[in-house]
Amino acid sequence: MPDFLERRFGASVPGLVEMVGMKKLVKTVILFISRIFGFEAWLRRVHASIPKSARKQIAELRERVEFLYYENSDMRTALRHLVAANLHSIPKYAAETYGSFDYQWGHIPEGQDLLTDPEFKAKVIESIVTFSGFPASWFRGKKVL
Repeated sequence: MPDFLERRFGASVPGLVEMVGMKKLVKTVILFISRIFGFEAWLRRVHASIPKSARKQIAELRERVEFLYYENSDMRTALRHLVAANLHSIPKYAAETYGSFDYQWGHIPEGQDLLTDPEFKAKVIESIVTFSGFPASWFRGKKVL
């Protein structure tokens, strides 16, 4: 393949990368290969077979997705600023959470989704593995999660 590229484009692969950049080179090679196999013509036929109304709807949906992407990005930025401005209140929420768990564990020893629940106990390891993304072997020997 490098010999072919050298004959076709008049330069070695490293020389081509240096001249046009890797991204452009890859795009050019893919376009060239797609023309050889007729992919470009096939894609044009597929594109032409999509009704104009559907293409318009796809374009509108793309615009909406892009808008929502940027909206979400703006909200994440605002949230980071809000959290940073209220870091002093986080210990209060943490204390409330600790208190809630302490109460539950101290006063509610049995119930649904506790280790006293046989159905929950049978699938708790599978659930933890699913939610954490770690293999079950990672948890062996650990006493606290």
